[in-house]
Amino acid sequence: MNHPSSTVRTPETQNLLNGIDAALQDWKSIDLDPIFASAEFKQLICDIDRARRQFDSKLFFVVVFGPLKAGKSTLANALAGEYVSPAGFGKETTRRPSLVISSSESAIDQYFSTDSEINHLLSQFRINKHAPVTPGNEGGVSKQAKVREAFDSVADYLRGIRTKEEFNGKIRIETLPLTPSNLEETLTQDLTTEPLLTVIRCKGGHLLSHGVALVDTPGLDGSRSNWREDPIHEWVIKRAEFFIFVQSSVAAWNRETRDFVQQIVGQSTKPPIWLVQNIFEARHWQPEDKQHKAEEEQREEGKKRVIELLDEAPRSVVGLNIGLAWDGKKEMNND
Repeated sequence: MNHPSSTVRTPETQNLLNGIDAALQDWKSIDLDPIFASAEFKQLICDIDRARRQFDSKLFFVVVFGPLKAGKSTLANALAGEYVSPAGFGKETTRRPSLVISSSESAIDQYFSTDSEINHLLSQFRINKHAPVTPGNEGGVSKQAKVREAFDSVADYLRGIRTKEEFNGKIRIETLPLTPSNLEETLTQDLTTEPLLTVIRCKGGHLLSHGVALVDTPGLDGSRSNWREDPIHEWVIKRAEFFIFVQSSVAAWNRETRDFVQQIVGQSTKPPIWLVQNIFEARHWQPEDKQHKAEEEQREEGKKRVIELLDEAPRSVVGLNIGLAWDGKKEMNND
């Protein structure tokens, strides 16, 4: 996918971007009074600059999320066209988020901070944005800001809106071959040092080759990793353009799922959400017309639950047997 240009932007959008560019240039050239040059103000300028650059992004982030064992990893594999996310029974198969992108060479890239404090905070997964700031801890908010800036630097580089030189010395990259065993180790097992982000590079299929990057997330209600404890989940929400919510058609919504979806819907950007119902084919012994009727009822019930809980209808509702779709994709690849 090429950079957006003025040829595909509306005049209104281009005028808005020109105004932002001018404002940012003015702010950067002014010697701001120390009162206004606070960490919060600097972060605001940085966020605006990042949001502006994102208009020129080379990648479109699509987040695949949902509760444990809903079929997220299987769907990510099917969408990517390759085995990029560990899947299995009876255990948490995805412990840390990963970004799946198209590349001519397949590999696993782990992006680590060179700051020992950031590494410690990531390993603990105990950054609480609601915790009181006390003297001597450097402020919980400032610690979060350090980790967030490191994460955003990696995301910006992958989007093509920052250069590797801009975080040179602050980030190190370790590369492994893309194999099932390495996927299991990097995304599921305990690690000595936690990465800011794990990137899976593969040739991929049609979706990845057209500028889409899949963000594969752990189960929202996991015991080893969940979105409330890992700050990366919150920042992924703010950086993504599209969300695919995977839910088993026979499972009830839990609080973790509801609260996460509310966070997405509550954003000012209002990113679109697709609901993918992993259809449970419980009536396989019935005639085909009754099977289809049961599946349609499951889809409608899933959509109804979303509207009741959030007062917000999903952009689209898709019902399918995700495992069957992935098996079919594998057979096509083998042929």
